[in-house]
Amino acid sequence: MTAHLSFPVMCAPNPVPDDPTEISPVHLNIDPSGNWLVDPSELAERLGVAASDLRRQMSCGQVTSRIEVGSGEDDGRSRVTIRLPKKVWRGVFDQGGALIGEETW
Repeated sequence: MTAHLSFPVMCAPNPVPDDPTEISPVHLNIDPSGNWLVDPSELAERLGVAASDLRRQMSCGQVTSRIEVGSGEDDGRSRVTIRLPKKVWRGVFDQGGALIGEETW
């Protein structure tokens, strides 16, 4: 199953940290309509871009997202893939929306 990933509007971009241990945790939330919500500045950190650049790329249609709901041994997990023109981030989340694994390429 694939769902649409919505991004809330943020007022100010967060700088990308030089030390990856400073990256804030990503958490997925569900809005009343059932859409997954994630803070774009959290994703921007993971992708190594400024939040303002991520929002600009989103508005130009250069960012795609995909959410896959796990089944079988992955039941209760969701895999989120965010694609920019030159970078991809994938995170695996538990049923509560907590990040339990991630990769970028």
